[in-house]
Amino acid sequence: MASGSVGSKFSGLGAEKYGADQEQDANSALLELDKGLRSTRVGEQCEAIVRFPRLFEKYPFPILINSSFLKLADVFRIGNNFLRLCVLRVTQQSEKHLDKILNVDEFLRRIFSVIHSNDPIARALTLRVLGSIACIISERKNTHHSIRTSLDSHDEVEMEAAIFAASCFAAQSRTFAVGICNKIAEMIQGLATPVEMKLKLIPIFQHMHHDAQTAAKVRQLCVEMLPSYPARGFVMVTLHTLSLLSAKTLIDIPQQASVTPTFPLEFQTQFTQLRAELLQAHANLLAACTTLQTCPPPAIATAMANVSGKEIQRTGRIGTQLQQCVAQFRMLSAKYGDLLQASFDADLTTLKSLTQYPLSF
Repeated sequence: MASGSVGSKFSGLGAEKYGADQEQDANSALLELDKGLRSTRVGEQCEAIVRFPRLFEKYPFPILINSSFLKLADVFRIGNNFLRLCVLRVTQQSEKHLDKILNVDEFLRRIFSVIHSNDPIARALTLRVLGSIACIISERKNTHHSIRTSLDSHDEVEMEAAIFAASCFAAQSRTFAVGICNKIAEMIQGLATPVEMKLKLIPIFQHMHHDAQTAAKVRQLCVEMLPSYPARGFVMVTLHTLSLLSAKTLIDIPQQASVTPTFPLEFQTQFTQLRAELLQAHANLLAACTTLQTCPPPAIATAMANVSGKEIQRTGRIGTQLQQCVAQFRMLSAKYGDLLQASFDADLTTLKSLTQYPLSF
């Protein structure tokens, strides 16, 4: 009995010593990285920053992780954009440890201060960090406002970062998702929004599943958009988004199944039909050229023209055939123009295919 007690005592002392050693090792490792962060050389600072995810994996202690992220937030606040990019990578790689940050307010304050920078790249990096930590700051109203404001940016990099952040927050916050829904819809429908941005905005709708009313509104909007934007890329992104939304809300799944096959084939069908008509027009033109070999001699053709009163008869049957070919090509040109106009939001590959035949008469 005494022997067992002594054994348990030594076992407890061993565990306590191991814990103390672990804590000491963690502190030593943090001090070493902190030394690198304080270096005046950007290379040494960068090297220290990228080693933090490994530190978190080896020593997943809340106190250490909290202290580390506060140090990284300071580097983000006062460092250059390259160091900010490195800090962004740490937040993305250490997502599962973000809930161990104890001083969330102070961490956010240091990061958020950069959103007021005059540098759009710095603001873009800030938005991406905010999106990466959305799981712990999802209901911060000042962050919601900054993302909404940045969606109106004229800088492409900042706008893309705002779209990323909007998607992250929409997935986490019902308040943000409901509040941003109309804004995203207006941007997608607006002529001022570039096509590539519209394609990045649409997937945000997959996160509008927090309540049935918003989900139904988004679904109706997407379904109404399909005929207006028949380009393949636009249709595929919209249908994929609708499918993900239906899977999360578990409603409208039968309707989604009926919508999906209809639209991907509409543009392809029209384009294929026009290609067939174009080939037929070329065949008719080739036949007209072949007719040149069997045209009547000039004297006979002139006599026929005098009798009929039609000057075109001087050229024989070839004249009529060429007139028909011109009319056919003009009609095809108009049809291609209509399809191109209807598909002004098409992807580059589709537009390239449509403009391979510059028909104009």
